[in-house]
Amino acid sequence: MPLTTTVERELIHTRTLEMTAHRRRDGWYDIEGHLVDRKPYRYVMPDHTFSANAPVHDMWLRLTFDRAGTVREVDGIMDVGPHFTCAGVMPNYQALLGLTLGKGWNRAVRERLGGTAGCTHLSEMLAQIATTALQALWAEEEAAAADRGERLPLDPGILNSCHTYHQSGEFVKAYFPDSYTTP
Repeated sequence: MPLTTTVERELIHTRTLEMTAHRRRDGWYDIEGHLVDRKPYRYVMPDHTFSANAPVHDMWLRLTFDRAGTVREVDGIMDVGPHFTCAGVMPNYQALLGLTLGKGWNRAVRERLGGTAGCTHLSEMLAQIATTALQALWAEEEAAAADRGERLPLDPGILNSCHTYHQSGEFVKAYFPDSYTTP
């Protein structure tokens, strides 16, 4: 359901971010991010002019993870960057090889690709790629446990990570009583 609009307004920018997760035949997982920015008007940058609705950014980033959540491959491409030098950053993303999903992921990404070592847009995508990877890997584990007639325990990294997974909340009490603590 869309949000309500109470004041007349004009569209000035659209960002589309799509994440997909794929299980590979070799047992690894590809998580792909695709980011597109568009403006509904002619947009002028110092080194390029974009026509209305043309992509200002159109970039792809794929990280391949093993079952343990370790980055095994990195691939990316900038179909469109706002400046002629933008695509030159792509090789730097190989610095993610060997990084493992989990606590400290965003900090480790900043250490490897912060400042001039990275692209703001690609590096922002990495947080969403990590979340998508965790969703995919968790779903695989849940399905395997269900096939065995089991339920996975609540991952400690999820406990207290949001309103629903509060250790004293009703959801945790109902579905993960071993992790529940009384208020």
